[in-house]
Formats: sequence, C-alpha cells, structure tokens
Amino acid sequence: MAEILRGLEKLRKLRKEAAARKGVCPPPAADEAFESEVQNLKALIKKRTEVYEAEERALRVMLEGEQEEERKREMEKKQKKEKEKLLQQKREMDSKLFGDPEEFPLTHVLEPFTQYYLQAEYSLPALIQIRHEWDQYLVPADHPEGDFIPPGWVLPSPPSSDTWATAVR
Repeated sequence: MAEILRGLEKLRKLRKEAAARKGVCPPPAADEAFESEVQNLKALIKKRTEVYEAEERALRVMLEGEQEEERKREMEKKQKKEKEKLLQQKREMDSKLFGDPEEFPLTHVLEPFTQYYLQAEYSLPALIQIRHEWDQYLVPADHPEGDFIPPGWVLPSPPSSDTWATAVR
C-alpha cells in the first residue's frame, strides 16, 4: 500500500506538471486536500504496519514453539524406534545364544538358575540378603562378620587325586 501511495504521489506530480505546461493550475485547496489525505493514509498505513509486525512476531514465536514441540516429538519417536530396534536385536541375540524362549516350557532345565539369579528383582528379603553377602567384603579386615578380598592372585590347591590331576591338564 505504501508503494501504491508513492506511485499515486508521483502520478499527481506528473499530471500537475503536465497541466502546468498547458497553463492549467489546480487551486491550492486541492493540493492541501490531496496532501492531507496522503498524510492520513500514511499514518493509517504506519499503524497497520506496526500492528501487522507485532502479529507477525507473535506468530513467529508461536510457530517456533510448535516447531520445537514437533522436533521433540520426532526425537522421542526416533529414540523409541532406536530402543525398539536395540531390544529386537537383543531378543535376536538371546534367541541365537540361548534358543527361542517360547520353545521351552517354564519348567526348563535352566529355570531354577534363572530364578536364583533374578530373585533380588522380585523379593526384597532376597535383595537384602544378597546385599549383605556382598557388603561383607566392604568392611575392614578385623570386622567380625566381614571378610576381605585377597590382595593378590589366589592360586588353586593342588589336585587331590591322580584322576583329578589328569582332568586339570
């Protein structure tokens, strides 16, 4: 609109000059009315431009917020997809190493061992017992219920029989 207004002012000036060459002069009141109307329109355009710029800034802020939320959602989807992929790879690896878990019934040969090693995940008393057994190595050597980790290599005792000695080799 500002460009149209400038174009209108140029056109008025050119027509005024063309009229002056022909010897026709518009009254000064017409010039004043035109200038007054142009000034009113410029003020109106300036106000509207400020309002539009404020709205544009607000919309940009909202758009940036939405884009940030969209990026977060995409990142969460990507992380979830990667976790699912890793979980699937782990399942495949476990299946290759230990066999398909759906093939074997719950009374599988290794089930007691699995229950033993996972008992702390399901039972608070078992967790406390296991923790106590591990913590006994964290106390000073003179503690009555404690034990200590040897500072060097622990060498095995010699075989107790000739048969056992052949198996060790």
